[in-house]
Amino acid sequence: MLIFSRLSDKKLQSKIIPLLSTDTINEIYLIRKTPLKHDRIINYNPKIRLFQLPILFDLWRLYLGIIILNKKKNTPFIMGIYTIPHGLIALILAKIFKKKLIINLIGSEFIGALKKKLSLYIAKNAQGIITRGKESENFLFSQGIRNTEMLFVHNEIIFPNNPINEIDTPKKFDLIYVGNLVSVKRIDLMIDALFYLKNHFQLQPNLQIVGEGPLLNTLRTKVKELNLEKQIFFQGHSENVTKHLKESKIFLMSSEHEGLPQAMLEAMNQGLPCIMPNLSNIPDYIKHRESGLLFTPLSSLELAECIKLLLEDSDLYSICSKGSKIRFDLEKNHFSRPHIAKEWEKFLAKLS
Repeated sequence: MLIFSRLSDKKLQSKIIPLLSTDTINEIYLIRKTPLKHDRIINYNPKIRLFQLPILFDLWRLYLGIIILNKKKNTPFIMGIYTIPHGLIALILAKIFKKKLIINLIGSEFIGALKKKLSLYIAKNAQGIITRGKESENFLFSQGIRNTEMLFVHNEIIFPNNPINEIDTPKKFDLIYVGNLVSVKRIDLMIDALFYLKNHFQLQPNLQIVGEGPLLNTLRTKVKELNLEKQIFFQGHSENVTKHLKESKIFLMSSEHEGLPQAMLEAMNQGLPCIMPNLSNIPDYIKHRESGLLFTPLSSLELAECIKLLLEDSDLYSICSKGSKIRFDLEKNHFSRPHIAKEWEKFLAKLS
């Protein structure tokens, strides 16, 4: 399989390594700016710095794809992870060489990019589409994509086998967010929610933010301006997210767009109730008042009310904590490599 992608190493591995556990895929030819280490992944990366420029890089990828497919004539599948530019390059090559096109969609595409004509054209011309849940399928149907083979498969995630809410783990933080500090995550809404609780209810929960990104300084400034420095703590990047989850009571996100957040699943594994925006595939896992609370996306007021409710209602907190772990345990096999490989095998067989 020839694959076009960007993504971080960790995210890309979770999407494509299970393919190598199928009987259908023997090798992956990966065209990317940096190599992904694996003995069955053949990496093609630009050696000339000039090709790192976006337009030249994409032209170079297209040219290299032509060379690879001329040499590897028995490569039946081309996959683009995200429609533009990766899916577009994959589509052009699939048309030229009459290969099967697979588009692996990212959660944020369902709100933005897929509504663009070019992205829709790419998706409609794919023989296979990878999504993350039923809500994603419904959205694709609403956009007129009905005759394409679809695979609902998760990324591979290796979860730690840790007991829920260990007695010897003190809860230092009321709230935790784990993820990138980028605009789509709308971390500003969490800050607004805590400001509202402080000024209207004299409630001062503390929040640890685990992650890094381009908005760090902007968010720090906002926290300082609202005098929330004693409540909100920026922890930076961590290689031990589990440790941070264990010392927190509630996991929350306030994203504008999402697919199925891995951080949320890791929090569920630790038995944390989750406060999440009611969008995309999140309600497949977070059931309101059963495994967490759902609020209207972009509403900092509703987010604040959910925080207040879970912190003050110990019975509801207990229900959601237990429900979160139970829900995770019911679904965790779907994130294992053997399960994902099996689903891919069936999917590729349908496309062949």
